[in-house]
Amino acid sequence: MLRPCPRLIERTGRFGGLLILLFVLSACGADVNIDESGGDTSPATFVLEGTVTDDPVSEAAVFIYDAVGNLVGQTGTDANGHFSWPDLPHGDYRVVTNGGWVRGQPFVGSMTARCSGSPCHVTPLTTLADAYAERNGLSYEDALAAVLAAFGLPMDPFAAELDGASLVDLEPVRNTIADGGIEAWLDVLLDLIGQGADLPPEYVGIPIPDPTPDPTPDPTPDPDPTPGTVATPTLTPAGGVFGGPVEIALATATAGASIRYTIDGTDPGATSTLYGAPFLINPKAGPVQVRARAFRDGLTDSAVGQALFVPGYGIAGVVTGYTGSGLVLRNGDETLDVAADGGEPVPFSFATLLVGDTDYSVTVETQPAGLTCVVSGGSGTIQDADVANVVVTCVVPGTPGAPGFSIGGTVSGLADGNAVVLANGMEERTVSTDGEFAFILPVADGGAYAVTVALQPGDPDQTCTVADGSGIVDGADVTDVTVTCATDAYSIGGDVSGLAGTLVLTNNGSDALSIDADGAFVFDTPVADGSGYEVAVDAQPAGQTCQVSNGIGIVTGADVTDVAVSCFTDVDLTATSAKPGDAAVVLAWNDEDYDGATFLLCRAREDIVAFDDCATLEGGLLTVVSGGSHIADGLVGGAGYWFRLGVLHGEGQRTLSDVVYAVPAVGLNDTGITRCGNHVDDADASNDLDCDAFGVTATSEGEYEMDDDPIFVPAGQDALYGRDAHDGLEKAGGGRAGFDFTKIAGDGSDLPVSATEWDCVRDNVTGRVWEVKTDDDGLRDRGHRYDWYDADATTNGGAAGSVGTDTCGGTLSAYGNQCNTQNYVDAVNDGGLCGADDWRLPSRSELLSIADLGIWRGIDVNYFPDMNVDGSLDYWSSSPDVSDSGYAWLLKRGYGWEEATREPKTSDFRVRLVRGP
Repeated sequence: MLRPCPRLIERTGRFGGLLILLFVLSACGADVNIDESGGDTSPATFVLEGTVTDDPVSEAAVFIYDAVGNLVGQTGTDANGHFSWPDLPHGDYRVVTNGGWVRGQPFVGSMTARCSGSPCHVTPLTTLADAYAERNGLSYEDALAAVLAAFGLPMDPFAAELDGASLVDLEPVRNTIADGGIEAWLDVLLDLIGQGADLPPEYVGIPIPDPTPDPTPDPTPDPDPTPGTVATPTLTPAGGVFGGPVEIALATATAGASIRYTIDGTDPGATSTLYGAPFLINPKAGPVQVRARAFRDGLTDSAVGQALFVPGYGIAGVVTGYTGSGLVLRNGDETLDVAADGGEPVPFSFATLLVGDTDYSVTVETQPAGLTCVVSGGSGTIQDADVANVVVTCVVPGTPGAPGFSIGGTVSGLADGNAVVLANGMEERTVSTDGEFAFILPVADGGAYAVTVALQPGDPDQTCTVADGSGIVDGADVTDVTVTCATDAYSIGGDVSGLAGTLVLTNNGSDALSIDADGAFVFDTPVADGSGYEVAVDAQPAGQTCQVSNGIGIVTGADVTDVAVSCFTDVDLTATSAKPGDAAVVLAWNDEDYDGATFLLCRAREDIVAFDDCATLEGGLLTVVSGGSHIADGLVGGAGYWFRLGVLHGEGQRTLSDVVYAVPAVGLNDTGITRCGNHVDDADASNDLDCDAFGVTATSEGEYEMDDDPIFVPAGQDALYGRDAHDGLEKAGGGRAGFDFTKIAGDGSDLPVSATEWDCVRDNVTGRVWEVKTDDDGLRDRGHRYDWYDADATTNGGAAGSVGTDTCGGTLSAYGNQCNTQNYVDAVNDGGLCGADDWRLPSRSELLSIADLGIWRGIDVNYFPDMNVDGSLDYWSSSPDVSDSGYAWLLKRGYGWEEATREPKTSDFRVRLVRGP
């Protein structure tokens, strides 16, 4: 092969390029060396090297085949696109490349060249010439000459540029290849050259369009076009296992149909690559799924024809010391007869290709006469590469210098299912369990041995070390080589975002790690390869909820760095009953803490344990809400409802509020009466009948029968209706019969039913919050009394009332010790009782709403203990008497009864304040 002299070709036209080419041919000789006596001193082998160029192509796979198609070498390109393979006998070779990177982008497709010496550059033009030779049955030299002639070029411009010359501007064609892929570019050029197109010299430097169809219509339309659907394309070959580039041919039985195909497994469509001629793929770079669909106007597009081409890997090696005949090797179900070569090392390779992750085991099936052959490096698992290092060593038993003593020892620490490959000289031994091991090939007395780790265990990753592994055989087997294996460990970590406090994470329930700022984190304790990890939140930061993503997995030979912890402000959901009669609940939350989030509200008639089960709950309803507040209306007044808010952040993360309970206000509570009475039959008259007692049944006349004696109980009694008539009511708090009260602390927070100290009580049925009196002579002492006073002419009924005197133990000194209702309201609001400043005097009906007529005191002292006093239990209302401006209404409470009465505003009575709807 001739070598062009570098840096002699400059940018020229066609004529200048031909002159330079003549100069090059005359100035640069063939690639041989002539000594002074005229003898040929060329070495027996040479290094095949060159550059894979499209600017250039780095990290491409390179396969070298001899003249009859045998793979003789496999390598790759470096960052400059350069490759080399040493010690090749002189001859013709075909170089096939696949994939790689150009300008930081993946290079799609294969390129080829045929060479008999170096440099052997692989370029789009050599690829075009190789494909043209295959298509037309030409020699490579004739095909290359035809391609260069078609473009009017003296030589390959890509190769010329490597040697410092520039024949044409190659940038446009590089852009074209980058847009459509080299296969599409080659398909078009092959068609143009095959049609004898007269291309100008600069044509190679511009984008190549699809060939223009014949604009002349067929004067004789097809009288019987193919009906129905275009025939499904067939692929030749139809898939399988391949050890190198494969030429794919597509065809369809429907005349006039076009075929478009993909090689990335996607569904082919009208914009996919148009098939024009057979094209190359290389499964060695990874499995390739070719899919094709045929199209023809007027017909339904065909179904997809497809085939999977899987990379296959060969098992090969060398036999040494083989001088006889009859050696047969086996790998799985395949046997291989090996012919000797006068004692020279004999290369061998099995014909059957194996796919990745397949086990192989080369053994001696038949020993040659007079020799004993042993295999080293002959078993393992294919790991996406050809196995070429199997060594078969043949020796004559008993001859001087033949091995005599075994080399071995013990292996410990191997993980279950793992294996370590040990080596002693040319022999390798795979050990897959703890315990004793020994090499097959003995070592002669006085001979040296050196046991090393040829391949560390990899499932999981382990590191094995050898102790006492080298020495001189001293008349006995070596049994003290010690191989100790330990599983490699890797760190577990990731990143925290949104943190505004201190977060504590754990891994696998321990190794606690405290974090107080956003950024990367790593646990102190590494995790063994192949072992699991589970990152969880052990302690949430105050006011935030943090969630872990990618926190569970198995360590697979590398540090874990992708655990993501996202922290969000807690959702503070509140529920307040709307005004009585609206049958609605007002919900509010801190939406300002969740910019861009989506809010989902679950409403149900039972406790919401699992948010995702909202739709399956009684009365369950899941709705999208926004704006930080929402009115849940259309509810049943006096019935209990549960609410829970979900905040949907980006990337599937979610924060949930606590479950809140509310009862839509109905104005008045039920009476608390749960017993029935009878005054129809004086002989059996009673006010304390158990309405649900055994033996009491309703009759058609609205009567009841008990113990077979008729007891006439009038129908429609209070105890048979309302919340009081239902057992097992769901309540947010507690209380007797149909009442539902929640104790509230001085700061406004809810307290459990068992609390022994509280300042206010929320009526969960009406939504109102009531003051609880004290017994400490303070501002809210239960014994203090006040005159009725309201300076607002719009609400006082025509008279403000009396400013009062000191009837409240000097607790209103800031108001001149004028103990009246208005001053008391102002004083309580100034103190912010239970976190509020909107306390007021209740109306008559509001005072009546907490009356329990079914018990002795008329009010539940478990929630209003201040009523448990002697004397008058009369409380002012805010309602003036419309018939007399000097009077206001008072609610008197007795033993199981309530009575509203009008009293002069100058009278002093007790006060219980209220707030809410």
